[in-house]
Amino acid sequence: MDFGITSVAAITVIAYLACAGIKATALDNKWLPLIAGAVGGLLGVLCMYTMPDFPVSDIVSAIAVGIVSGLAATGLNQAGKQLGATIAAEANSAAVIGVSPATANDVVTVDKAATARESETAAGAAAESKGEKNA
Repeated sequence: MDFGITSVAAITVIAYLACAGIKATALDNKWLPLIAGAVGGLLGVLCMYTMPDFPVSDIVSAIAVGIVSGLAATGLNQAGKQLGATIAAEANSAAVIGVSPATANDVVTVDKAATARESETAAGAAAESKGEKNA
C-alpha cells in the first residue's frame, strides 16, 4: 500500500489525539508541545521502519519529520482556539452595539472617523480661542 506523505499527516493526527487524551489528566498543559513533539518523533521512527514508502529513509530525518508533525498538532489546536476566540469576540462586539456581525466592522470604522473629525474640530476651536486671547 502506498501511503507516502499521508503517513506524515497521520503522525500529526495521532499526536493531536494523544495530547487531547493527556489534557484530560492533571498534567499541566505547558508540557503538551513537548509531549506532542516526542510522540511525533517516536511515530516518525516507527513509520520509517514499518512503511516502505515513508518519505525519509534515515533515522535523523524520520525523527525530525515526526517532531515537526507532532508540533504541528499543537499549532493546529492553537489556530482553532484563536479562530474561535476571534469569531466569538466579533459576535460579542456586534451584539453590544446592536448590529449584525457582518456590519460590525463598518460601524467601528465610522465611529473612528467621527472621533477623528471631533478631535480636529476641538483642536481648531482651541486654536481660535487662543488666537482671540492673544489679540
